[in-house]
Amino acid sequence: MRNKITRTVESDKPVLEIKAGLDDFVVEEQLGWMPTGEGEHLYLWIEKRDLSTARVAAALARWFGIAPRSVGFAGRKDRFACTRQWFSLAGVESARAAEFRLAGAQILEVTRHGRKLRLGAHLANRFELLVGGAAGEDRKNLELAFRAICDEGLSNRFGPQRFGADGVADRAGELALGRDWRGFLAAIAASSHWPASNALEELRQVLEREGSAGHRGLARLAPDLPGELAPLARQLARRRGDFEGAARALDQRLVTFAVSALQARLFNRLLAARAQHSLELEVGDLCTLRGERGLRAVAAGDDLEAWRLAARRAEAHPSGPMFGWRAPLAGGRPGDLEREILAAAGLELAEFQDLLPGISPRGSRRPLRVAVGAGRLEWRGSLVYLAFELPPGVYATTLVSQLQESVFSP
Repeated sequence: MRNKITRTVESDKPVLEIKAGLDDFVVEEQLGWMPTGEGEHLYLWIEKRDLSTARVAAALARWFGIAPRSVGFAGRKDRFACTRQWFSLAGVESARAAEFRLAGAQILEVTRHGRKLRLGAHLANRFELLVGGAAGEDRKNLELAFRAICDEGLSNRFGPQRFGADGVADRAGELALGRDWRGFLAAIAASSHWPASNALEELRQVLEREGSAGHRGLARLAPDLPGELAPLARQLARRRGDFEGAARALDQRLVTFAVSALQARLFNRLLAARAQHSLELEVGDLCTLRGERGLRAVAAGDDLEAWRLAARRAEAHPSGPMFGWRAPLAGGRPGDLEREILAAAGLELAEFQDLLPGISPRGSRRPLRVAVGAGRLEWRGSLVYLAFELPPGVYATTLVSQLQESVFSP
């Protein structure tokens, strides 16, 4: 039976509710470029329903007989939605795509390209959703709030999707940074993302115990575990107590997802602290500018009011760190706040370095506010249809949350 999730914005006031049907929440990736039609990598344009991007990628790897890391995608799309996105597969023949079968997924287009599809390689995501919960005067207020977001920009906090099925993937990231590899593996295995099974429950029990008791018998569990977890069971069976080795045996995307969830949690904390002052630009801020790449610092000798006017016009946006061992930090009061957020979490930038081979997050900057493109609003009976484009990594639920706050908060 199709799994339906009604997304709501928690509040004791009336709520805006994204309708539960998978076709009421549509996401379409906008690459901003097209595959060339030739090259080493097979490109598949896939529509999926009630499936995570990771689940589709794993199914593709199994079907084509390639390593999970040989499957590329630009971004993780919502599970409980109808989404369309590209996947790349290294060194496989196009003909086998016609025989691929996965319930809830359909290949819409097949082509080729010379390079693997990397995370963040797309220009934007286009969303279409049906929302209920606004009536009477609230309908007019919702229209005004939506137009204001389209004109002035959206607060760029990470939505719940970034934190995994149980909302605590960042805890696994903390354990990884602390090099507590047993705790990390236990947190990964504990996720409700995995289909329930006796083998999974036994793996969880073994990982919860200190020491290496029960490790030798893990090899027999591997065939009945999800494909992403089987390597850690085999590694612990080969080398009992080698939790770091087991973490290395995992698909690296499980590790990077956990660390990115921690980065996202810290970013959200910074954003909440800055939002208390309406994201007003300060001396020392590192800003993104409309139509420009890179960052521009607000210097002590600059016209601060001119900067703030540009921010109100959504032409300049302050940024915050996605912490990593070489993350650029702001100056002045914004930089002091960034260091306070990191220290309050008991972390140092150096802990992000050399976690595992190939995993050493350098860090980056992310706008605290982003532009919203191609906004469209239509009333369809008691429901409102919203369509808009957001940059990679920005969530539609964040926009609905901001509408909720604008329409129903005093």
